[in-house]
Amino acid sequence: MSEIFPKWTNKLPGIVLAGLIVLGGVVSYGVYYYVGPAYGRAGYQPTQPVSFSHAIHADQLGLDCRYCHNGVETSWFSEYPIPPRPV
Repeated sequence: MSEIFPKWTNKLPGIVLAGLIVLGGVVSYGVYYYVGPAYGRAGYQPTQPVSFSHAIHADQLGLDCRYCHNGVETSWFSEYPIPPRPV
């Protein structure tokens, strides 16, 4: 009796499954990359409630960011400035 399908079709389910796994991985990584916070918030700069020049304090005076902002080392953005302590 002759064969209905050629022998290479025995490998076809494995090839299709491997292709779907690779495609699923690529799509998952693409969604993770383009929806993630590093890509979506690039260049984010909130409006400041007080007119303040970072150029004067950080550039000219050489103050470190940690002097006014907490969480600089642990976050991808500088948090709101630390309020001054009452005297």
